[in-house]
Amino acid sequence: MERKSIGKLFVLSKAIAKGSNGTVVFKGTMKVVRDIVAGLVHLHELRIIPRDLKPHNVMIAKGKGLCVKLLEMGISKPLVGDASSLGPHATGLGSSGW
Repeated sequence: MERKSIGKLFVLSKAIAKGSNGTVVFKGTMKVVRDIVAGLVHLHELRIIPRDLKPHNVMIAKGKGLCVKLLEMGISKPLVGDASSLGPHATGLGSSGW
């Protein structure tokens, strides 16, 4: 499958989903996707829900290798007690289109 360059990132050229406001989701090929998922797993283990996950809030640092971090956690919410979601009255926060 052909790779496509989006800025400094490489993804497979096959679109796997469509998001809101015309966004397209491509299948990733790199350590970047694994690190983002690992960050989400860690947050979920801490019972924190990030509510503004988007490409702009992912930092990619290049040193000896790539290092990916999730940013902008200011509107994240902790789950209280045994809750598995924020509930039916939670407001949709975050950036429009993401």
